[in-house]
Parts: sequence; structure tokens; C-alpha cells
Amino acid sequence: MAVLFFLFCWLHLVRAQLSFPSPPFLPPSAASGAQPSSQGSIPNSQWSTVLGNLLYFYEAQRSGRLPTTNRVSWRNDSAVNDGSDVGLDLSGGYYDAGGM
Repeated sequence: MAVLFFLFCWLHLVRAQLSFPSPPFLPPSAASGAQPSSQGSIPNSQWSTVLGNLLYFYEAQRSGRLPTTNRVSWRNDSAVNDGSDVGLDLSGGYYDAGGM
């Protein structure tokens, strides 16, 4: 029972520290459908939007000290002391789901 209480308290504390982006980042509606690109023209705007969303996603996954050009306002510096207990600098990089 004490473990459940501890887990509940920990989850409440963690949830209290998280803030959602404001305004929320929402992808464009898929209701507009696909738009073909014509030869020799600028790229299809939907592909440009997808690329922008992908780059934003990877920017949100960065760890370590973030540059001043960081577009993800809710992401702060993180894991800046990783490895310091054994004399290594393991800060920086990207977070992932840990899959192989």
C-alpha cells in the first residue's frame, strides 16, 4: 500500500511540473486532401508542412544545453550533468523511445 501511495504522490508531482505548449501545436487538417506538385514549380505546400512538422518534432526531442534559437518554448535545458559522476560529458543528443 505504501508503494501505491508513493507512486501516486510521485505522479502527481511530475504532472504538476509539466506545462503544455501555448498555443498548442496542431498539424493542419487532412480534410484539404492531397495536392499534386507540378513539374518545375515550388514544392507542394503539404510536403513543406510535413517537413516543418518533422523538424519541429526533432527539435522537441533534444536534450542538453539548448541553443538560443530553440523554437520549442516548453523545452528547457535537460540532462546537462549526465555522466559527471564518472568524469564523462554525456549531455546533449536526442531523447527516444529506447527501441532497437
